[in-house]
Amino acid sequence: MYCTKYQQGVCVSCCENYYLDSDRACKPVLPGCVYQNYQCVSCTAPFQYYQGQCLIDGCLKYNKNGCVACDSRLKLFNCVCGLPNCKTIANYQCKECFSGYQLDQKGECIIVDPYCTVRNSANQCLQCKDGYRLNKNGICSTLKFGCNYVDGRCTSCRAPFTYVPSAESCEIDGCLEYFLGGCSKCASDYSLLYNTCKLPNCLISKNGKCLECDPDYIFRSDGKCVSKDEFC
Repeated sequence: MYCTKYQQGVCVSCCENYYLDSDRACKPVLPGCVYQNYQCVSCTAPFQYYQGQCLIDGCLKYNKNGCVACDSRLKLFNCVCGLPNCKTIANYQCKECFSGYQLDQKGECIIVDPYCTVRNSANQCLQCKDGYRLNKNGICSTLKFGCNYVDGRCTSCRAPFTYVPSAESCEIDGCLEYFLGGCSKCASDYSLLYNTCKLPNCLISKNGKCLECDPDYIFRSDGKCVSKDEFC
């Protein structure tokens, strides 16, 4: 019933997903199998060839693309069975993690994070070492100078820093070296004053250009701030 073409009473072609065996009968194509001379001789990815069959370790149910149901001790990832972030599995236990992960005492692969000091039962980091904070990916990263954090993200800044929304960070215009309280070294055109950098007679600056002069100062034609008395 699965034959689509006969010659002299013998089937020579089968329906899709069926193949001709050595007895010229149409048999279901086994998932993943590549046939040659009526036999399964190799497999398509992600199947593995074993004694004439295409298998996936830990799989209970297949389709043509791979696995659709795994043993309860494993999880389904992109049509194969495995364990989260695990590279090598033996006897349903992880023996080797992917790069960037390490086995914990429970045999689970967790992110290599030397700055995490406290984890919960799900291996999620809850607390970092001093000088580090949990980012939005749950990893300890260096504290950004000046930042106020909400849910692991820099959302505003402490004075004298200015918030940069696109980078979710804090900066001081003209600063070359920072510390927790502000700037410790300014570019040559700036003066270091109260842990911030200041252009001469300028109240607000950006990228080396004054945007607003100090009170009692106005812009000259060259863009510098000068005393209003010069124009009296």
